Amino acid sequence: MANRVGPPSPNGNFVLILDKSVRDRLLRLYGGRITIEDYGETVIVKTKSRRIAIEIIRRFQKYLKP
Repeated sequence: MANRVGPPSPNGNFVLILDKSVRDRLLRLYGGRITIEDYGETVIVKTKSRRIAIEIIRRFQKYLKP
């Protein structure tokens, strides 16, 4: 279940919504391979790579927002 990633958005990005507390760890681990947008207590993570999206889901599963 943890490796299930939906289809990419129309512009080709995989989009994940996570808690803001993991923002710095995401930047440290994935740097230029992801784009992060801050929205209050959540962050929107965008990546072109399916592999990175799956890795983020596995590693930060408890921080995912519905």
